Amino acid sequence: MEATIDRRYAAVYLDSMKEKQWKTISTFIVRKISERIRPTTNPYGIRFMDNTIVTRAEPKKTILFKNLTPFDYIVEKSVPYNILVVYCNDAEIVGAIVEVGGLRNTSANMVDVNGYAITFKIMDRYKVLLTCEALGQTALDFEENYRQYGRLNMIVALGWWRVVRPNWRSKNVKIVSHGSISKVFPEPDIEEVEEIKMVIG
Repeated sequence: MEATIDRRYAAVYLDSMKEKQWKTISTFIVRKISERIRPTTNPYGIRFMDNTIVTRAEPKKTILFKNLTPFDYIVEKSVPYNILVVYCNDAEIVGAIVEVGGLRNTSANMVDVNGYAITFKIMDRYKVLLTCEALGQTALDFEENYRQYGRLNMIVALGWWRVVRPNWRSKNVKIVSHGSISKVFPEPDIEEVEEIKMVIG
C-alpha cells in the first residue's frame, strides 16, 4: 500500500523511517489514490496527519510474492501502464545491461536536473531486449554509478519504473523511470540472475 507524508511533516520522519524497518502506524487517513500513475495495484493509500504516530515494531514473518514480469508481457501489452513495475514485491524487471547511451540534457537550462536522460538496454534470459530510459536525478545517478562500478552484461533489477508506449498501436515499448521512487538494483540476489549469466556467457 502506498503511504504519503506531506511535505509539512516530512522532516519529522526523515531520520526515524528507513527502508526495511518495521513500523507501527496509527491515526492516519485512508484515501483513494487519485494519481494517474501509482506504485501499487491497491486503489487506496495512507496519508499521514499531524497527529499520526509511528513507533518501532518487532519484525514479523512476511510472505514475498515474487512474480517476474516477462519482457514479452511488456511488449505484448499485458502489463498495465498506470502501475509502476516493482522489484521484489508485485513484479520485477531483471536483465543484463547490454548497451548504454550517453547522458544528455533535453532542457535549455543546463542546471535543470529534470532535463537529463540516459538510455540503456537490458536483455532477459530469453534474449529479449527492452529499452530503458532514466530521467532527471535517476539518470544522473545511473550515469555516475555505471561509470564507476558498472560494466556490460551486469545484471540489474529495476524497481518502480513505468512501462511506456508512444501510442496503443505502436510496437515500440520502453521502461521509463518515474521520479525519485525509481531504483536500479545491481546484481540482485535471485535465482534468475544465474540463468541470465548463463545465457550471456
